[in-house]
Amino acid sequence: DSNLFKFDECFVCARKQFKPDISLQFDWEGDLPLRRPQKDLVIYEMHIRGFTRHESSKTEFPGTYLGVVEKLDHLQVPLYSYIS
Repeated sequence: DSNLFKFDECFVCARKQFKPDISLQFDWEGDLPLRRPQKDLVIYEMHIRGFTRHESSKTEFPGTYLGVVEKLDHLQVPLYSYIS
């Protein structure tokens, strides 16, 4: 079928239009983690599984949406800040 890969071709074309500007790349030489206490962090995005999967999260359902629900008192912004 000639239409079999039509979507893939469009996807490749779209990717070619959004090339990173290498002149703006950050110089990572000597860059180190900031080592801030987790209680002082402001997290704008989070991975549902990663937020509670470690045993230190002390949730009944680690790595799941239910585990995140147990921690909602610690979150100061909604999980979704926009409506789509």
